[in-house]
Amino acid sequence: MSEKIEHSPTPWEVVPSCDHHGPYIVTEYGSSLADLYTMSDLSSASVRNGGTSKPLPFIDADANAAFIVRAVNSFDLLVSSIKSVIEEGDAGEVRSSTIMDLKEALKLAGETP
Repeated sequence: MSEKIEHSPTPWEVVPSCDHHGPYIVTEYGSSLADLYTMSDLSSASVRNGGTSKPLPFIDADANAAFIVRAVNSFDLLVSSIKSVIEEGDAGEVRSSTIMDLKEALKLAGETP
């Protein structure tokens, strides 16, 4: 049986695009996880480092980066809350603490409970 590979710990954060780079996703410690852009000339240094290569963000890159981070940061709480609702529903009663967890998960996902 293979071992489950864990992802980088959450929360993740978005570093928004600017003149020197497109948006990218980092851990809470600043380690880069994903770039949502490419450079105009991969064989040249970036303009920030004296080269001619400029960032070319993908369409809706900042919005996509923010969506990925919201989804990742809310995932664990959403899954555990849904499992609790199922277990407690099978037992005939959903606890108010489970409802509160669901509301918090929705907030993390950027939704209004």
